[in-house]
Amino acid sequence: MKIKRQKNSKKIVKFYKRSYNFKEPFQVLLDGTFCQAALTNQINIKEQLPKYLNGQITFYTTSCILHELNNLGKPVYGAFHIAKQYKIKTCDHVDKSIAANKCLLSMVKKGNPSHYWIASQDPEITSKLSTYISVPLLYISYKAIHLTKPNDLTHKTADNLISQSLLNPSSLSKNVIKELSALDKSPKETSAKKQSKKNKYKLS
Repeated sequence: MKIKRQKNSKKIVKFYKRSYNFKEPFQVLLDGTFCQAALTNQINIKEQLPKYLNGQITFYTTSCILHELNNLGKPVYGAFHIAKQYKIKTCDHVDKSIAANKCLLSMVKKGNPSHYWIASQDPEITSKLSTYISVPLLYISYKAIHLTKPNDLTHKTADNLISQSLLNPSSLSKNVIKELSALDKSPKETSAKKQSKKNKYKLS
């Protein structure tokens, strides 16, 4: 299972690097729910996440996330302590904090031009990101870190980029086009070939 998980993550990371120009060090935005899950599952984020993504990472949080954790108090003190270790990425809510999940979503709107990776257990974030273009989502399940597969819109946008490159081969080498085509396969194709706020910090 671990080998399969690593193989899947490697494929997804390669897809984002080739299709959307994600580069190292990867910018990972973490919220309190992810930190809490890591603490509960005894996962050392700084050690294990770079190994999982097979690349250098710069870890970030936001002032809104820290503000929310601080307000929640003792139940999430450990997550607050972890989040405080990361760099603070400036958001648009310096004067007045908003809910952590809304803050994170605001950071990756309009196609995620800053190439952020989101690390969260928040169900609202998971739901919303299923309709966003080019936003990789990291989460923890069964004591391990996982990476969601690119959604349909992200794949379609990558397809369009490939089509444009075919019309103008000089903008992208034929080898890269071929590689992107191989990476951009639907889950069905792959399987056919191979047969309020406190509650969100609790693991199911």
